[in-house]
Amino acid sequence: MLADSDIVSVLFRSLVLIGLIVGGFYAVARLRRWLKEDEEVSAGKIGFTLGDLRELHRIGKMTSEEYEKAKNQMLAAGKSMTKGIDPLARPDSSKASRDR
Repeated sequence: MLADSDIVSVLFRSLVLIGLIVGGFYAVARLRRWLKEDEEVSAGKIGFTLGDLRELHRIGKMTSEEYEKAKNQMLAAGKSMTKGIDPLARPDSSKASRDR
């Protein structure tokens, strides 16, 4: 049979282990929340969009000339990024069958 000191020792170690597990869950939850906040901030505002330009022009913070110039620059940058990519092209079916 276990002595009283053995029972106390087992209970104490069990409580310490439970405390470590609860603390670990709390730390992981805080870390996940912190990482998710960082993702939301970075994903929330990636860059300046045409919608942003339209809004600035609509509320009068941008003249029509500035709006047209900025819009043309953004469209030109977008076209240069997709140069050589045909958005209507179908995927190469022979390549798809080779990948299988």
